[in-house]
Amino acid sequence: MKTLWMLHLKLNIIGFGYAEVSTRRFNRHLITQPKTNLIDMTRYGISAVRYCPRNNRIEKVKAHLMSTDDVLSKLNVYTRNAVIKAVEDYDISFVTLPPAHDGKFTVGPEVVLVEIANEMFIKTSVNQTQDDNLGELPEF
Repeated sequence: MKTLWMLHLKLNIIGFGYAEVSTRRFNRHLITQPKTNLIDMTRYGISAVRYCPRNNRIEKVKAHLMSTDDVLSKLNVYTRNAVIKAVEDYDISFVTLPPAHDGKFTVGPEVVLVEIANEMFIKTSVNQTQDDNLGELPEF
């Protein structure tokens, strides 16, 4: 029970929800796979971005919690700093979710952090341009 509470606390400190699991199911997961950390399996899909009008920095993203079989749930809006902190401090991974032709999403490339001149940038490819770039995601 303490482990579940700590997971809930860690993820909510940075503004991210946590996977809704019962204590019994969570404990069974720990017993069957003791080396697996639930935080390491947490993945979000970014479906839209808002850029700062002054520069090419992301202000906010719309992100969905993703299950292991890519089912989306819990759409929330997160700040740029929350995304960076989630990746750096909590090993939460992000992928892009470009829109498909049928109105759904496709799973796109993984989001990476690139440090350039002591500043972190959110990107889908490692390059040295000093801007955030998540591809052709819609803006909100």
